[in-house]
Amino acid sequence: MSKCMTEPYRSQISHSTLFSNVSLEGMSHLLESCPLKKLAQGDVLLAPGQNNDKLYLVLSGSLGVHLASPAKPAFLTLGPGECAGEISILTETTATASVIATEDCVLLVIKQATLWAMIRISHGLARNLLHVLARRLQHNNKVIAESVDARTAQNPTK
Repeated sequence: MSKCMTEPYRSQISHSTLFSNVSLEGMSHLLESCPLKKLAQGDVLLAPGQNNDKLYLVLSGSLGVHLASPAKPAFLTLGPGECAGEISILTETTATASVIATEDCVLLVIKQATLWAMIRISHGLARNLLHVLARRLQHNNKVIAESVDARTAQNPTK
């Protein structure tokens, strides 16, 4: 049995956004093929332009997503139950952001082919992935709106 299918990881996976209300029994053989990856605080998981064919599910710790320089504050922080790498998998392009461990992390690594196999088994997982992407879009829209409001406040039109 894979380490990811033992406690506490099995519970963390089942309570994640991606696997919410999804039966793990039907895809346990796929989950067992998914390794765990450990990162120390400050380790870089993804960098812009890097090839990526994996989705990373945070089981413990947190990741900072940096759209600009990694020296600047994270645009988004991903905690347990959230995932990274989904955009490059779905668009079949390179990573678009720097993703850096903000504290020690344990990640479940799901290869692209495995993710598609899971989606074929569970439409619920596909729905959850769409939910993840929609929430990211909402967050991005909010940040853009706040940026526009701040610029407007600094330069009011006459």
